[in-house]
Amino acid sequence: MKYVGNVICAVLLAAATMGHCTTAAAQADEPVNLSELYSRIDEAIRQSPQYVAERARKIAACADSLTAAADTEARLMLADRLFRLYKSYRNDSALYYAELCVSLADSLRRPGLSGRYRSLLAYQCSKSDRLAEALEQLRLVDKSALDNDGLVDYYSAWMHVCGEMGTYTQRRGVCHYYFGRQNLYRDSVLMVASEGSGEWYHLKVDILTARRLYQEALALSE
Repeated sequence: MKYVGNVICAVLLAAATMGHCTTAAAQADEPVNLSELYSRIDEAIRQSPQYVAERARKIAACADSLTAAADTEARLMLADRLFRLYKSYRNDSALYYAELCVSLADSLRRPGLSGRYRSLLAYQCSKSDRLAEALEQLRLVDKSALDNDGLVDYYSAWMHVCGEMGTYTQRRGVCHYYFGRQNLYRDSVLMVASEGSGEWYHLKVDILTARRLYQEALALSE
């Protein structure tokens, strides 16, 4: 988590500061140490071959275990692991394992787990512009059956879907509506997410970056 957090923070801050390297950047709330920022990006790039190789090794081992597993609970745990290994790496495989998790949770008759995996599936769909599919999955979730972790995933999925819908609409009023809903769901995630968790961390970086508090966002990865 620490390595991934550092990479995400560095990339977000690079994108933010690259557009503010003029006089406006000098008037930002806090000065930006570009040397430190670029150093972190360079280090992440240098480590990427080892990171990819380690991920591929974990995927192969987990896939072998899933093939051999007969117990539904064990298969669900392994399918969940494979989904998380693929979700920021290969979208089509992530979608496959998210759907498998939904199917396995349904077979166990655990609506809370089914709802959580439908939320994760919806989020993954929205990352690849499959917004209709994402909305379909979210509307199938029984929110009352979700535990705290399930609510985090549910609200996160709605937040992302609303953000995507606001981004792609050509109608100003509709855009404002969806961005407003996105902000409400962001607040909901922060209310239920544990401080310091991955979801909390990413949202705090987003908020600080939007406010040009780049050094504070960078400090979160320390």
